[in-house]
Amino acid sequence: MALQSLVSDSLLLKLPNTFRAFYGGFIGLHRVQKQALTPILDGRDLVGSGKSEAVLAPCLERVEMRYPTLFDWIRQFKKQNLHQGYVLHDNKRKYFDGLKSSNIENRKIAVNNSIKWILKY
Repeated sequence: MALQSLVSDSLLLKLPNTFRAFYGGFIGLHRVQKQALTPILDGRDLVGSGKSEAVLAPCLERVEMRYPTLFDWIRQFKKQNLHQGYVLHDNKRKYFDGLKSSNIENRKIAVNNSIKWILKY
């Protein structure tokens, strides 16, 4: 029955090879799916239109709400590293190139590297 409802949707008729795999279990498309499919099927470029942000921002918000202590710790850790210019772990200093850089992009890379490093240990 769900598939029958989808077949009547003209957008899905344009997806003969993939609509069963992606939409076969649904009774229809949401408005936002219909809005996104049409320009893509027409061959328009949607790069930079906020698709990833529209999906990831609410997901990250939910994760942050579920684990507030972790995200508070990460924010404090980043702030401390930028101020000190190094990471302190087991009373040992680990320096990362760029933590004290005036170049914002280099600082971001260094902070991300320091977080990845500390999470390993």
